[in-house]
Amino acid sequence: MMIVNHATELFTHPCIVSGGVPDRAYIKEQNLKILQVYGAINFIELDGSASYTFTHAYEGDMIGILKSLFKIDDIDLALYCIIHTYHKAVDEGYDGFYAITHHPQFEEFVNTEKFTLKEISPWGNIPLFSPFANEKKQNMNTRITPSKLVRAILAGQVKKVVCNGNSTDDWIRDAENNNWRGEWDKLDFAEHIWGTGNNFYCISREGNELKVSHACGEWSEDYTIYLNNQTE
Repeated sequence: MMIVNHATELFTHPCIVSGGVPDRAYIKEQNLKILQVYGAINFIELDGSASYTFTHAYEGDMIGILKSLFKIDDIDLALYCIIHTYHKAVDEGYDGFYAITHHPQFEEFVNTEKFTLKEISPWGNIPLFSPFANEKKQNMNTRITPSKLVRAILAGQVKKVVCNGNSTDDWIRDAENNNWRGEWDKLDFAEHIWGTGNNFYCISREGNELKVSHACGEWSEDYTIYLNNQTE
């Protein structure tokens, strides 16, 4: 998972240096998630209050698109201008979208010739996963739900997550990725299971290991979660 304190750090993140660019990233300073999908890049406030969708005609990775979107190197300043302008307008009873697009510095910061701020909307009623959430330690001796497991990961109670093999209806892609086997980033796994119902995964504990699985038709998931030794 790509996590940075400031947006400008995205360009020097170890993932970039190693040549791997994900389609999402988290920025602590603005409490934002950046999500790159085909034809759009979204800046999502993790409290769910707003999602800023910029559409474009580019193909490429998230970092390349960010460099094309902003005209200035200090993208933290550009994001602050956008977010602060929106909330100030909304708090005063004005149209936040109009306030951003008519802000005197908007075109100085954003490449408006190739990117369009399409919409600003609440992300939804379901709270978003945040790697920055401070969670207290969980009692792992009682029933373990996906939400409790996520909180345990954020509280530092999980040592390792291993995928034993997942299957989807895309058999070719599954095979190309060895059915996703191997050790997963703990926060990537937490994000993956976040928001699923309490009965979606079957979760059982054997000693200091959790068995997490799900099966429905062609779709199946199977993980082993290793808890820290001090986990009760």
